[in-house]
Amino acid sequence: TNVSGCSSIESLPTNVVVNALPPTPTIAANGPLTFCIGSSVLLTSSASSNNQWFLNGNSINGAINPTYTATQTGAFTVKTTNISGCSSIESLPTNVVVNALPPTPTIAANGPLTFCIGGSVVLTSSASSNNQWFLNGNPINGATNSIYSATQTGAFTVKTTNTAGCLSNQSLTSSIIANAITPKPTITQNDGKLLSSSPNGNQWYNNTTIIPGATNAIYSPLSNGYYRTQVTISGCQSPLSDLFYFSSFTSDNYQIMPNPVRETLTIQAKSNTNQTSLKIINANGTILLNKNFIKSISIDLRAFTSGIYSIVLIDNTTKIEESKQIIKL
Repeated sequence: TNVSGCSSIESLPTNVVVNALPPTPTIAANGPLTFCIGSSVLLTSSASSNNQWFLNGNSINGAINPTYTATQTGAFTVKTTNISGCSSIESLPTNVVVNALPPTPTIAANGPLTFCIGGSVVLTSSASSNNQWFLNGNPINGATNSIYSATQTGAFTVKTTNTAGCLSNQSLTSSIIANAITPKPTITQNDGKLLSSSPNGNQWYNNTTIIPGATNAIYSPLSNGYYRTQVTISGCQSPLSDLFYFSSFTSDNYQIMPNPVRETLTIQAKSNTNQTSLKIINANGTILLNKNFIKSISIDLRAFTSGIYSIVLIDNTTKIEESKQIIKL
């Protein structure tokens, strides 16, 4: 309208379009929203396209798909944009809690990690509670204390759990070696030498007295008497061998039969007609029988326990001595 009160012609129209916002999206989770570091939860927007994910109100770079894998603590939301370029109202937050793992435990041992079968070593976890011990990667049933007594060969590790239920990383490995017990050796005689059944690791004894330097498989005694050997391999000691009676005389004046024997043992002098002294001695050096005979003798051994016995024969006239070993069945 001008000063004269005259109105102008109406302007051309300006058309305004107010586009609707897209629906506010919702979030669905495929699992628990509280978990431990190293795990995750998949969040899915109800909008199939044009999403933007947010963490604690800040847009997550590149997170525009309908799904998002959450691996950290925070409030996750999502917005969607329609074809008009309008952004929806931000979804309700989905709160994710990622709990820390407990510290990786360490293992301390109270002794050597290599020992003989029958021995052990106590392993102690640096975690005072909620432990789980493993052998070669497999959990040991019931082994949940802070200490574990290892008795077998293998790789031992431990994990611990905190109050949030999170399992630690596996400790470094403690490798245990339990060596086999060395078998009890046996002794045989070849002329003036004693031979151990073990080619290595011997220590010879004169009865119960150690013989310094006598460590080979073959030993040449300096005198008649009782000898034994003990074998050590990989640090594991065998039981002492049975006592073996050594006689330096190598004549074979007697026939002893049968050998092995079950009931009756017969000793027959081949040509000697002198009186002979007979002793039967067990593996512990105990004389079980002491008799004299001429030419031959038969002995009932049914009361004797199974094992190896020494037969010592001495010509009471010439004092020639020889010994044999028999096996009682």
